[in-house]
Amino acid sequence: MAFILKRVESPSKEEIKKLIAENCTILDKHLGIIGGSLGTRGKVKWDLVGVDKDKRMVLIGVELHYTDKMLYHLVNRVDWAWEHIDNIAGMYPSCGINKDQMPRAIIIAPSYAPSFKKSITYLTYRIRVNLFTYAYLENDAGKGIFLEPVETRVRYEHIPKGDSKDVQSVEIPHSTKVTTEEIMEFFN
Repeated sequence: MAFILKRVESPSKEEIKKLIAENCTILDKHLGIIGGSLGTRGKVKWDLVGVDKDKRMVLIGVELHYTDKMLYHLVNRVDWAWEHIDNIAGMYPSCGINKDQMPRAIIIAPSYAPSFKKSITYLTYRIRVNLFTYAYLENDAGKGIFLEPVETRVRYEHIPKGDSKDVQSVEIPHSTKVTTEEIMEFFN
């Protein structure tokens, strides 16, 4: 039996968020959604909030289109959540959010520019960020979402710089906190 699927070109953000919340274990098999619309500086809020198996807060952003501002919004929203992690954990006491671990971020968008994916690799030494692309599909049986993880590791062996082959990734302990100043210094 063949299934004919067609792409929905203009899905609403609410439809996508609902499907992701209902099927969050596709993003991480131990992820549980605990809320949504978490505040931030400015206008862009986290769409969904979850907790993983390590009791780390997981912040999920759903984007309808790729924009160059996504990187700025990502850093700004993670920074806000990190500064307010005590209050957020207090909002969800039954979840046991570990306040000593930097929140994880998951961004879900239809596509990403190669420069954005490369930029994410420079953040992942302090912030764990997972990217997913999606296609919103429908057929006679209903609508659904196809999610696919995006590879974000830089392969230094493909960069023709003599010393870049010796770059080693550094594991930062989960309990290490990042300040706003460190994040802003990183971008300068």
